[in-house]
Amino acid sequence: MLAPLFAIVLLAAAGNAAVAGEPAPADAAATPVVAVPPARGADLNACLSCHAPMLTDLKAHKPARSGECDSCHVAAPGVAGKCQSPAGPAWKLKAEQPALCTKCHDVTAVTPLHPVIKTSGCVACHDPHASKNPSLLKTFPVEALCAKCHARFDDAKFIHTAVKQGKCLGCHSPHAGEAKPLLIDKRELLCFACHDKAKLTKGESVHSPVTSGNCLGCHDPHLSDNKAQTLEPGKALCLKCHDPKQSGKPGMPSKVIDLTLKTVHKAVSGGDCTDCHQHHASDNAKLLKVPPPTLCYKCHARLDEDKHVHSAVVLGRCTTCHDPHSSNNNGLVRDAKVSDMCFRCHSDDSTGRKSVHYPVDRGLCLMCHEQHSSENAANLTSPKDKLCQTCHEAIAIKKNVHPALTQFGCVGCHDPHGSNDDKLLKATGNKLCLTCHAKITGDHVFVSFDGKIHPMEGKPDPARPGKTLSCLSCHDPHSSNRPKLWLSGETKMDVCTRCHAKH
Repeated sequence: MLAPLFAIVLLAAAGNAAVAGEPAPADAAATPVVAVPPARGADLNACLSCHAPMLTDLKAHKPARSGECDSCHVAAPGVAGKCQSPAGPAWKLKAEQPALCTKCHDVTAVTPLHPVIKTSGCVACHDPHASKNPSLLKTFPVEALCAKCHARFDDAKFIHTAVKQGKCLGCHSPHAGEAKPLLIDKRELLCFACHDKAKLTKGESVHSPVTSGNCLGCHDPHLSDNKAQTLEPGKALCLKCHDPKQSGKPGMPSKVIDLTLKTVHKAVSGGDCTDCHQHHASDNAKLLKVPPPTLCYKCHARLDEDKHVHSAVVLGRCTTCHDPHSSNNNGLVRDAKVSDMCFRCHSDDSTGRKSVHYPVDRGLCLMCHEQHSSENAANLTSPKDKLCQTCHEAIAIKKNVHPALTQFGCVGCHDPHGSNDDKLLKATGNKLCLTCHAKITGDHVFVSFDGKIHPMEGKPDPARPGKTLSCLSCHDPHSSNRPKLWLSGETKMDVCTRCHAKH
């Protein structure tokens, strides 16, 4: 332990000889001098009488400063009182390292001791007697001492400020830590010692790694060639967790981004996730920088300027119909069959119906409706009085048009999606007509001399084999060139001849 002090001992011996009146060698530097041990029975704690220079102008270890050398040293058996000299050993440590130091210095913590302490003892880093450096360090600054064993972390484009400033001990304990690797605090708390947790977690939605303190899931604690010391550049970082290959693994998110699908949003394929999302926290759901549709309108044309706007568009719920990342369908729509997508919000009024409108049955809702906005009510692709005619023959072309057709269009009587009645009618037979013509009864057709009224239903219709009497036995439900939408004749008696032969 005292081997490095040979020169001091020799110089001290030469000095003592001069004081005693003995002539000093002509060339003291060239003449070997053997240390003279103190006499037997000398005060073994009076080491500083010779070794004082080892503490001069230095910060001394307390036992050395107080002359309590026997706190750590003991004379070897049989050579008590003999100082260490070139001739042989004298003093030895009272205990082996690091047990000797830990009698006074408590370095226990959660993690095992720093490996260098076990292999080389505390003196690997500290001078046991005195040093000009803080904490009796042999080398200072601290990062220079650490770099004797550990690789330096200053050769990348982006370096953690603590590393750049040489503050290794800002995160690591040199002895034992609260978490591996020798961290001074638990991982989930350590970063927040410098980085404001309140600021990083402020918002409606917080990224789960931030919430759990798993900062190292995204950042390298020392250095990186990527901005903010991220582990990967751009979206590659996000896909470390949000890739479909990670789905179902413990701790992995349920939301995955599959870039192998047929259609990938250009914002994703040609940009980064942070173009739309905040990486720590946001006041908007899904960590979005701004809420939709404002976010979508940064790239896409506005779709809410027509008279009638789809409620999903009004509410900014673009992602109800579109996947913002990727899809196997054109337009990034979520479902191959449009009706499946529509029925997520709109009630399914076709399944189980006896009669289903062809476009609905094929899932072709967009044959009749605009998906975003329209100048027509119900987001129709054309005005209601013309829409049906894009597929069906015109029915309001005669002189007299049924007022219901003029006022309500075809949907006044027909369900445009599905019905349990023939021809997609909203009600069966005369019930439909009576929803508007409530006062019409059989007597408006004919009342006989004996008071009997003409039947309006339940009897076979002579003019329409296979069908029963109804309003349609006499009236055209759409339009007619005759009064009162009659099917034939110009007077009521003429209508009768449709079934009753002239006499």
